[in-house]
Amino acid sequence: MKNLKKVLALVLAVVMIMSVVTVASAKTYTDVKATDNYADAIDALSSLKILDGFKDGDNYSFKAEDPFTRAQAAKIVAIVHNAATNGKIKDQDAISGLYSNAQNPFVDCNNSWALPFINYCRITGLADGMTATTYEPNRYVTGVQFLKLMLTTLNFDTAKEGYTGTGWDVNVLNRANEVGLTAGLKEGWKAIAPITRGEAAQVLYNALQAYLVEYGQLVKGFKDHTAAVYNAAFVSNEQVAKSGFTLAAKMGISITRTTDKFRRPGYTWSYDTWTGFYMDTPKAEYKTAVTECEILKAMGVAENDDTPVTLNGWVGGKTTGTGATKVGKKIAEKPAYDSASTALNYYAVDGFKYTAESTASFVTLQHKKNHSCQLLAGNSWMAPFFGGQGDLTQVFQTEDGWVVTTIHTFLANVDKVFKNNKYTHATGETANLTVYASTKAAAGQYGLYDDVHPWIMTKTGVEEASFAAGTKVLVTITLKDNESNNAQAGAMSFDEARSKLDYGLNGKIEDITAADSKTGKLTGASGINQAETVSIDGTKYPAACRFVLGKDGAMNIANNGKAYTFYFDTYGNVIGREAVSATSNYVVMDKIYAFIDKGVFTIKADLYGLNGEKIGDDVTVSHKAGAFELFDRCEDEVYVDEKEISIYEDANDPQLTDALYTYTVDDKGVYTLVAAGAVTYFGENAEYVGEGYGRFSGYATHKAKTAYLTLNKNSTATNLNLTEATQFVVKHGTKWESYKGYTALPALYATYVDYTLDTDGYASIVYIGEADYEGDNFTAFVPTWKAFRWVNVDGEAYAQIDVYVDGELKTVNVLPEATFIMNGTDHVYDLTNGNEPKPGLYKFFTKIDDNGNAYAVFAYEDTDLLAQGIAQVKGTSNDVTAFTVGADPRAFNVTGTTIYLVKADGTMEKVDS
Repeated sequence: MKNLKKVLALVLAVVMIMSVVTVASAKTYTDVKATDNYADAIDALSSLKILDGFKDGDNYSFKAEDPFTRAQAAKIVAIVHNAATNGKIKDQDAISGLYSNAQNPFVDCNNSWALPFINYCRITGLADGMTATTYEPNRYVTGVQFLKLMLTTLNFDTAKEGYTGTGWDVNVLNRANEVGLTAGLKEGWKAIAPITRGEAAQVLYNALQAYLVEYGQLVKGFKDHTAAVYNAAFVSNEQVAKSGFTLAAKMGISITRTTDKFRRPGYTWSYDTWTGFYMDTPKAEYKTAVTECEILKAMGVAENDDTPVTLNGWVGGKTTGTGATKVGKKIAEKPAYDSASTALNYYAVDGFKYTAESTASFVTLQHKKNHSCQLLAGNSWMAPFFGGQGDLTQVFQTEDGWVVTTIHTFLANVDKVFKNNKYTHATGETANLTVYASTKAAAGQYGLYDDVHPWIMTKTGVEEASFAAGTKVLVTITLKDNESNNAQAGAMSFDEARSKLDYGLNGKIEDITAADSKTGKLTGASGINQAETVSIDGTKYPAACRFVLGKDGAMNIANNGKAYTFYFDTYGNVIGREAVSATSNYVVMDKIYAFIDKGVFTIKADLYGLNGEKIGDDVTVSHKAGAFELFDRCEDEVYVDEKEISIYEDANDPQLTDALYTYTVDDKGVYTLVAAGAVTYFGENAEYVGEGYGRFSGYATHKAKTAYLTLNKNSTATNLNLTEATQFVVKHGTKWESYKGYTALPALYATYVDYTLDTDGYASIVYIGEADYEGDNFTAFVPTWKAFRWVNVDGEAYAQIDVYVDGELKTVNVLPEATFIMNGTDHVYDLTNGNEPKPGLYKFFTKIDDNGNAYAVFAYEDTDLLAQGIAQVKGTSNDVTAFTVGADPRAFNVTGTTIYLVKADGTMEKVDS
């Protein structure tokens, strides 16, 4: 092998604009998604601290489409060379500190941030300047230049390989393609254009996996021999061959061939404590049903070629003859890729691998002259055919042959979330899920006996805020097991195979995401045994082959026009249907009134969504069959407690307003409202804290960051339990506000509370009406209640008094008749009878009127702030650091205390000393 300097001559090959040392990986870059081009390369190299992005405040961006310069290249070159030299990736500061003060001949780099790295490359012979005195740090490098330097890094000799002179670029591209440096570059990549940061990351990622090469002369023997020496030999021309090391291995990085939870092939990278799996790029992938013919064509087998492709877990599918490496029970004959692997040549469904001693379990693909290969085989999702609508099927070419995998997506319900507390926080949060699946097997195929078989499964690490009980989610489930336990279906009885294929028993939930939903009317469906399409509000949607929950009802024409909540899989297919109950389909009715419009009884309402935003400006509410369910009805008119809905919104029963409803909307925008749950009776005092639903009017309080609301009615208090998943909508004066979780909900007081409960008795959705926040209330000193005035504020008459808050004068609107609590006794302050409270510190409780103006509804002496109440000062100490009051002989220390002097005229001023 050549010397290490030559081998690692990244020269200005790795010319990336990427800084090198922060902890951010590609998964935290704001401009890089997991599905983007080069995402794996960016993630791996960022995690290894070989490259990095740009810090934008608290975030990072990568700028994958930007080109990069020679200056920025020097940093990467220095880091990679240093790592390969020492077998360990060093922090950039370790390199910078050694070379920042080295003599620099390049006059155009004196003030460059990259000077230490340029010095490193110059001193170690990795890079030279453009001239003896210039480096041109801002010059871009093209793709083919970058590939040439990567090949040099891998020890390809520039002169021997023809990388100079005429045609050098063609030679570079041919060799780069041969050793895999261009793998993964997007279609249309231009080698003559400046290479982008993302492209360079991919090429470097490929180079790390490539072998370093060495040159030598091959010795060939003339005769057969059994001794340790050749009887006769000749030396051929010089040849290039792989060495025993990859570039990554020289840097201390381990790259191991593995498969993921669904047996998709890839590589596990590890360095120090970090590890990451990066899947091979599929040759093809499908999200709908795919035929045998399509798979073969993706493999490059022409339709007129009937050569079979066997996926049986043996290398290349070969079972006899030279090169047949049999695995399975004799897995030692080929090194295992991981603890649950055979040769990379098989078909797997959700990690269940179809390999067996019996060919009954093999998957053999072959173009058929009768074109049967173009048909979709079987109708059981457990049968070995390549997926259906909403399944992800991927085709990989491997060193052993071909790997085809299918991953199903299932709809599931989060039944219960087990939250952490001070005793269980170390164990991690879990959730019980019901997974909906049709598992009826066709004749001769393996499956479970029941048509609909809900699995009860547990998922760890569920985010409580995202997946509360009752949430519909999408899950993938893996059946991957170690080799000895892998289901060898062809060699087993039906019952044995069934036990292996039992997802509820052997499956593990791998991914969980919230399911998108839409509420609308069922207006059509197509299909026989399995729904193929579902129409919602006149729009046709494809149906997932995992559509189980509510499928039969969707196929029933009797449900035409009925409103449901429909759930969708990741690819936009309908995968579930149920009665309207999703969180997003709740509204709060704030006002309701009725009138006759051209002889038609019409109801209008002000509705607010759970986001606190008003729905429309002129909403019409239906009063036909199904509307206002649970309320009294009489022909076309709606009654509550025998009272007709009035044309005056203030005259309508408050149980209609300040209440939660579910709703549907027809094509004319008319809302059909249904009370969110049953109430025992109507009127002023509805039952609260009921089974699954409650409505309360009284005095409700919430202390900041406490996991309950206290509902107090007639001196009886009940706590309504809350979680961080509870959704709140609050009417605060004229404002409507939305909160998620009890820690976000401010401390408040309220008159109305309407809520739904989950199966564990925790509130899922809470409406809080006529709320006053603790922050609205204040403590003030009232020098006198006698001097008052009244004023008309937007049509409301208020008395006004002057008070002092922290010494600052403030005018307070007070109801003409307000309650003031002194010494535990209520006193009504009536401006007409002189029944005024005495001066002192009072805590004022405020509300907001319909015009957004604040006013005080009651107050009480704030004895928490001044335990002794109000008294006249009788004397002070000589140094004026203490005083006595009234007849009380005790002295009060006032050192460091803010003092306000109340004058005889009732005004106040701060005392400096």
